[in-house]
Amino acid sequence: MQLPPLFPPLTVTDQMGRRVAVPFPPRRIVSLVPSQTELLFALGLGQQVVGVTKFCIHPAEARQQATVIGGTKNFDFEKIAALQPDLIIGNKEENYQEGIEQLAAQYPGLDERHQHVGRGPGYDPAGRLHLWPQGSRRSPSRRNFGFV
Repeated sequence: MQLPPLFPPLTVTDQMGRRVAVPFPPRRIVSLVPSQTELLFALGLGQQVVGVTKFCIHPAEARQQATVIGGTKNFDFEKIAALQPDLIIGNKEENYQEGIEQLAAQYPGLDERHQHVGRGPGYDPAGRLHLWPQGSRRSPSRRNFGFV
């Protein structure tokens, strides 16, 4: 039985300029990028990571507890589907466009039922979430917000 989200999904703009509803909190994450896998574990989300690439070797427990879904440029779509992810994280510089497009078609990020514009701390006037203030030294580049 799948439980409903505790909070409305966050709506963010991904690096391809699409508005995407991100379930909050994410429960089943597939990471298509090694650096994002490391970040997810560092943020304490390791238990939610269910799929990683064969290049996701840090931290060591990532490959021990999650299913390997192929490489960064050759996803096993059947394995990804079997994992039933509610969040897929990729990067347009590291992953391949055809694979990302196929995943985007299978896992649309925003539909009419989940249109939610964020408000409050961390959101800009357009409802986009920013983890760090824009222009700050800690502000991540847009490539850190890959396909979701």
